[in-house]
Amino acid sequence: MPLPDYTEINVDPIMAAVRKLAAERRSSVSSAQPENDASRAIRLPANSREATKLMHEIYSDLMKDWELKSAKTPVYSKHYWKWNEPVLINKFHPVDQLLVSGWSHSEDDRVWSDGSHAQMKIPPPPAEIDSIILTVSMTPYCEKELTRQRIFVYHDERPIAAFSARTRGDYEMLIFLENHPRDTAVVLDWHFPDASSPANLEGTSDSRQLGVALHKITTHTI
Repeated sequence: MPLPDYTEINVDPIMAAVRKLAAERRSSVSSAQPENDASRAIRLPANSREATKLMHEIYSDLMKDWELKSAKTPVYSKHYWKWNEPVLINKFHPVDQLLVSGWSHSEDDRVWSDGSHAQMKIPPPPAEIDSIILTVSMTPYCEKELTRQRIFVYHDERPIAAFSARTRGDYEMLIFLENHPRDTAVVLDWHFPDASSPANLEGTSDSRQLGVALHKITTHTI
């Protein structure tokens, strides 16, 4: 399966989600605020990278609004998956059914990918939805001479998300799905062409081929 360029990821469905999120954003702001709070949503970006960034900004605004309205810390599900709730990826939560293959053992606050390919299987989405947005909190593996870690996500052999990190740190990646069958599990194939071993790069005893560490996945259905 060839790795895509960012430009190969279709911008149109991402922009559809941007417009929906912007509409929600406009309806969530108080009447005292200017009406153009979400006006940036009408600016059409040039490529999928800009479109995803724009959608992420609006989505983050919505999440802030919801957190302020709830005024409480989210309760993380004890199940391995629950739609529209944050799901922690660590040894304290049952993630074996979610992380099907290509993932290492669960640690205190993460699960590393191990190898150049991994698969994730999410339960069927709830009924009466049009689109799904997954926000993945993660740490790409970048150490010493490894100055780039690329991450590609496929759905039905079609590239739907791409991310490239130059330094190790905490990042968020948005994955957008549209018109997924409601009675079918969501299977995501992850590819890590730059996965590398700490044994080779850092001289440790860790021989795993690390690509990215997952910490949390947050979903929003629209």
